[in-house]
Amino acid sequence: MGRLMPSATAGPPPRGGAENVWGFVVATEGVHPAGDGELTARMTTAAESPWFSGHFPDNPILPGVAQLKMVADLLAAADKNLGRPVGLSRVKFRKIIKPGELLDIHLTIGKVERQYVFRITCGNEEVCSGMMFFAQPDEETEVP
Repeated sequence: MGRLMPSATAGPPPRGGAENVWGFVVATEGVHPAGDGELTARMTTAAESPWFSGHFPDNPILPGVAQLKMVADLLAAADKNLGRPVGLSRVKFRKIIKPGELLDIHLTIGKVERQYVFRITCGNEEVCSGMMFFAQPDEETEVP
């Protein structure tokens, strides 16, 4: 089963860091182990992010695919041997994310090998949740 520990060689900035990572979001407090098999990260979405350019004119929101990318990239930064994402289950989008909102990402190792349960919250509200599955690194195949 995988382990969730921040990588020392790549990935998110140290605690208190604020820089552009994971493509289009800014980590405000880095990544923290939250217990055995758990990881949390506090992030805020940059208002100038290209993710907001198409969703929607005069009313920007963070697309669901960007939320899933944050989760996948956080897991990849925490475990260099993770493999690529191969599946999702029980994904629910419950709240619209506007530019500049503070998000907490909570990750836990699931009951099945290479399965991770995730939850994104904004304040006390759940934004997105679900499960993400990853291939074994040696099982990865090139997609044409």
